[in-house]
Amino acid sequence: MMRNRGYQMKRVLTSSASALVAILFLGIMMMSQPLANPGTDDAHIAHPLGSNTAVANVTVIDDVGRPMAKAEVRLVGGSSFWLTDDNGTALINGLYANDTAPGTSYNFTAHLTGYRSTVTQAWLFANLTNYVVILVEGGTILGTVTSQGLPVNGVNVSIKTLGLSNYTGADGRYQLDGIPAGTHDVTAVKTGYDNKTETVVLAVGGVYLRDFSLTQQTGSISGFVKNAAGALLSGANLTIKVGLSTITVPTNVTGSYELEDLPEGLYSVTASLSGFYSNTTNNIPVIRGNQTENVNFTLIQKPNRVYGVVKARTLLLPGVNVSIVGTGHYNISDYEGGYEINNISAGVYNISASLEGYETNITQVTILPGSDVLLYLDLRELPGSQLLVRLTASDTSEPLVGVVITISGSNIDPQSQSTNIDGKFAFTGLDPGNYTLQLVKDGYKPVEVARITLGEGQNLTLSLTMDPLRKGDTGFIFGFDMAHSMMILALFLTIVILAMAVWLRIKTFQAPESAPAVYDEEPEKTEDEHSEAMKELADAPEKDASGRGRAKKEKNGK
Repeated sequence: MMRNRGYQMKRVLTSSASALVAILFLGIMMMSQPLANPGTDDAHIAHPLGSNTAVANVTVIDDVGRPMAKAEVRLVGGSSFWLTDDNGTALINGLYANDTAPGTSYNFTAHLTGYRSTVTQAWLFANLTNYVVILVEGGTILGTVTSQGLPVNGVNVSIKTLGLSNYTGADGRYQLDGIPAGTHDVTAVKTGYDNKTETVVLAVGGVYLRDFSLTQQTGSISGFVKNAAGALLSGANLTIKVGLSTITVPTNVTGSYELEDLPEGLYSVTASLSGFYSNTTNNIPVIRGNQTENVNFTLIQKPNRVYGVVKARTLLLPGVNVSIVGTGHYNISDYEGGYEINNISAGVYNISASLEGYETNITQVTILPGSDVLLYLDLRELPGSQLLVRLTASDTSEPLVGVVITISGSNIDPQSQSTNIDGKFAFTGLDPGNYTLQLVKDGYKPVEVARITLGEGQNLTLSLTMDPLRKGDTGFIFGFDMAHSMMILALFLTIVILAMAVWLRIKTFQAPESAPAVYDEEPEKTEDEHSEAMKELADAPEKDASGRGRAKKEKNGK
């Protein structure tokens, strides 16, 4: 009996063990199966898996595109879920999918507190990572920000706890989207205004209207900028200094500007624009909450200039008359051929360059406001013969600049020009004939070159030197040193004196009675000498009228 009981017990234990093994095996098999898609076609579960598995990379965003962390991603109808990471992404593995088009359809949804869930259908392909985006919808808070009944631009409206913000436009309107349901503090902030905070209770996916009225703590300055003709100027800069800061705003296309957020006080504003003289207005009052209007500026255009170099081929030309046709503006080119004409208004002009022996060059230029024009001018020689002169100093062989060269001849009136920076100048358009050159420069002995013969169409080059004057060669008579200048002066004075003496002598012979008489004058006697003379006269013997008596007696007495 005991044996049978033991046998039966053994069979029960054996059967239990077999059942337990079977249950464990089935459990392992079930755990190795992929999650089914609850609520979807049961045929997905009935098919054997094989290698037909897919991966779903799911990203959850709100209605403005922000990734949502810690959202629950689910398959519609199922109870399992996957949480998104900080990037709003969840990775779901082991989903069954066909490997041929159109794939296998799944419906995904996401749950996040305060947001309205939506359903997204996606077609998955086996052996691939399939990307799915799910949208959750938040609520909206919107409204208008005004001050004294006027819209305020650039106000920052934010929910700081959520890190959400938006700026008002020119109409003062703002809108915050993707806001979860709940109680939120909404703040409107702009420099120069008092800050306002309003509490808003928002339903899931709801819309809440909240307006703000701000009190301005600062004032502003506004106006227009125009030119002397009254035309409005866009792009002009208005500069104002507020404390240690300098604020600059440009005028818009209508020439208007506005300097905002200015504390109460008196200010100086400067308007400037390239090509114009700046203009400053001082002591502009700013009152809190008010706009100081019609602070307008008129900018005067700066004079322009035309400058450049005049040459003939490679020869720099001094002495060229460069003028603006129809105006009084002109300039004469220097030894380097350079010229510069200033104080020209903007416009279109004809520039004329003329020099004797060369064809006049007329060039049209357009001068923009506040700009300078660099213009190189080339002159063409007149037809005929040409005489090129190159001058150097005899002691240094360096080119002599500014030597005045005068050319004369039977075929032309004398004309003078100066050598350029290279010591050169050319006389062009000459007729055949004989010519003479006279060369003059301060500090050098004058030079004359005669009997220069030019043939028809001949180009002749003369290389000449000039001797510097010595230190003593600075007499007051041109071309002579001091010693010779003094000798010439002395000779001149001698001739003048002799001429006067001869003239006086001739006048004397012609009219002797008119010649001046010469008298022997005795010196004036003193009182004692006069008395003694009178005594001697009284003691002396009488004499005749001729005074000979006394002389005779004195002779006899001897």
